[in-house]
Formats: sequence, C-alpha cells, structure tokens
Amino acid sequence: MVSVNGNYLIPANTKAGQLILNMFKPVDLVIVISAAVEILAGLLLMNSMEIDAWYYQLLAILPGIIMGILVIKIPYYHNVRTLINDIYVYYSYQHTFKWRGWYKDVTK
Repeated sequence: MVSVNGNYLIPANTKAGQLILNMFKPVDLVIVISAAVEILAGLLLMNSMEIDAWYYQLLAILPGIIMGILVIKIPYYHNVRTLINDIYVYYSYQHTFKWRGWYKDVTK
C-alpha cells in the first residue's frame, strides 16, 4: 500500500499475523497449555484426595496462575515474559557504545 506522498504504510497488525492465533509464539502456547493441564491436574488430584482446605487448592493452582500471567499481553512488549527477558538482558550484559560521528573541537 502506498500513501499519497510515496511513503509505504505498514499495517499495525503485521506482527500479529506471524503469531499462532494472532497472540502466541510457540513457547507461549506451550506455557498456556501446560498451565491449563497443571490447573486441571491439581484440582482433580485435590478432589480425588478429598482435601477441602482452600489454601491447598490455591497452592495447587498457583503455578498455573503464574504461567498464565507470564503470557498476558502488555503494551510495547509481546507479553510479560518478553519484558522480564529484556530487563534481564539489559542489566546483565555490559553495554559498549561506539562513537560513529564527527567530533569538532569548538575551543580552538
């Protein structure tokens, strides 16, 4: 698509078209499926053992809730997992900036 000025317009959803169900990368889909399986298995196990304490049931589904939070979409990043990874990379690796410009000594 070309605009009036000859500039190309890029649709806002071009990245979403590369994702599974327009939301998930393959790793995210594995996390979502494993969260669902973990929640179901935990609750079925709790019901079969007839444990009625709510805090045990909460403890059983807590890993699934955490995995679900990791794949929630947030602005400017793909999801929370991507944000955590970017923060880790930023603070754990040394940054070196190479000067690629002109230097003019204005004191002379």
